[in-house]
Amino acid sequence: MSEPVDEGHSPDVLEGVRARGSARKRETVTRENVFMGTDRMRPEEKERALGWAVEAVNRFDSEMDVARFLKDNFDSAFGDKWHCVVGRHFASHVSYENEHYIYFKIGREVILLFKSGGVGKPAGHT
Repeated sequence: MSEPVDEGHSPDVLEGVRARGSARKRETVTRENVFMGTDRMRPEEKERALGWAVEAVNRFDSEMDVARFLKDNFDSAFGDKWHCVVGRHFASHVSYENEHYIYFKIGREVILLFKSGGVGKPAGHT
């Protein structure tokens, strides 16, 4: 595995992330609404992440439900130990496995999805 990488993300890293108010306004999103932040994910996983994120954001009103949907689908498709954070205002500093990390904005939500907790040394920190 690679040497650890140290990165931090705050909610304003992605342009336009800060939204006023806590009520979620339902809007239909597509892949054209995706703004990539950090992408350290295998191509197949990235395609699934973006596809499932579009589906989840369009299907659920709750950020928790979006996060649960992504985590459960990734655990089923790519093995356990996936973690997902969804919201408009959060900061993170996490360890993740090599090639299993993505951070992006879709519609009005920011999504952090990563795998951690496997065997071996983590590939990065953010």
